[in-house]
Amino acid sequence: MINYLKKNKWRIILSTIVTLVPMLAGLIIWNMLPATLPIHWGPTGEIDGWTSKGFAVLGMPAIMVGLNFLCIIATGLDHKNKNQNKNQNKNQNHLKCY
Repeated sequence: MINYLKKNKWRIILSTIVTLVPMLAGLIIWNMLPATLPIHWGPTGEIDGWTSKGFAVLGMPAIMVGLNFLCIIATGLDHKNKNQNKNQNKNQNHLKCY
């Protein structure tokens, strides 16, 4: 597991940064956002799900980072992973959970 993390350090850092960009964008425009934000639209196009500004800006990206780390850990612990094509692993190793 430790070797996997060391070997893929920059990919892990990059995927975490990309996952946190929406949080940064939300914090930059925090004062312009309404108190509640739509998060789901029904089949007719009507909004049928709302959430608070705090959860939309901070909570949802935090959940995405958590899922990203879960996928990284699951992939690193996969013992069958060692028998796969090395070139495939080089390009897609920690993205297999997606």
